[in-house]
Amino acid sequence: MEYFRARFPKTPIITGDLHSEMLNCDLLIIDYPGSTLNIAMAMGVPTICYWSPDVWPLTDNAKSYFNALREAEILFSTPKAAAAKVNEVHKKAQAWWSTPIVKEARLDWANQFALAKRTWWVDWLRIISRV
Repeated sequence: MEYFRARFPKTPIITGDLHSEMLNCDLLIIDYPGSTLNIAMAMGVPTICYWSPDVWPLTDNAKSYFNALREAEILFSTPKAAAAKVNEVHKKAQAWWSTPIVKEARLDWANQFALAKRTWWVDWLRIISRV
């Protein structure tokens, strides 16, 4: 963290609960496809992602969802391409996030990989009762 602070002293760094803080975030940048991506998509936090597809291989059933994120310019293969998008949208992140192609890609992702329901336990009980 000190390395980052020394080079980017004006950039705020979250040291507390990332997922709670994401709700206050104007634009979230993610550099790997972890659970934070799913949480951001479910919460509707404007997000730009970048990682090399060579480093993070995909399953066949996930490829179309990742491609949709690429087409919507949410996901990029390089930090330079992601940075260009950040520079383009950072002052109007909510407007960009609400465009039809971005909204559709986000919702499709969330419905497939980040389903969030208040009554999640009902679905769990159904599945567990079958085991």
